[in-house]
Amino acid sequence: MKARLIMDKSTQIFLSYAQRDKPLEQELLKHLKLLELQSQVTILSTDYILAGQSYKQAIQSYLERADIILLLISADFLASRENMDTVAKALEKQGTDKAQVIPIILRPSLWQETELHKLQVLPRNERPLTEWANPDAAYLDVVEGVREAVKQLTSPEKVRDEEQFLQTTLQSLSEREIRLLGFDLGLPPDIIQKSDATALIAYMKSQDRLKELAAYVRRKRLGTR
Repeated sequence: MKARLIMDKSTQIFLSYAQRDKPLEQELLKHLKLLELQSQVTILSTDYILAGQSYKQAIQSYLERADIILLLISADFLASRENMDTVAKALEKQGTDKAQVIPIILRPSLWQETELHKLQVLPRNERPLTEWANPDAAYLDVVEGVREAVKQLTSPEKVRDEEQFLQTTLQSLSEREIRLLGFDLGLPPDIIQKSDATALIAYMKSQDRLKELAAYVRRKRLGTR
């Protein structure tokens, strides 16, 4: 296994797949590579789980980090209890507006008989990737769909909504709670001592860490009484 540094500055994408579909997952990663090289996305893959690291804990961590969750669908995927548990967690996260879930149809299966039929799938014509006459065209269709999802998540309107959510939530916290938040995130002492929601948001935005702050707030359920 390879070690990998996870950055928070780009849209983070987690891929969930059945082991038998590993070759198809690798091909998709190859087509997504340009978006990663352009710093549009960071790929969270089981390829990068460290030796000795708990597989289940790593998957849970990836699910928590992910802005977009790609479910690589096949009969083998649907037959795996572990993968279907991932689907349930992914749909729960999408239901609270914490991530976008996109099923990608790799091979023919009865995916329409599951909760996945409620989601917009890729490729957009719902034809499994393995049934395309031109495989590159199939993967291009998927990557274009993923890129559109990334653009929506990083649009100015989405950023403004995120800032408004943080402003409202953090202003409901006490100065002590904001200081503790600052310590948890490893912020500079001068930012921590201000204990001010507006200053905290401005600093995180200047460091391109706004998504990290929002994820932390949602994970800790701050502002809920």
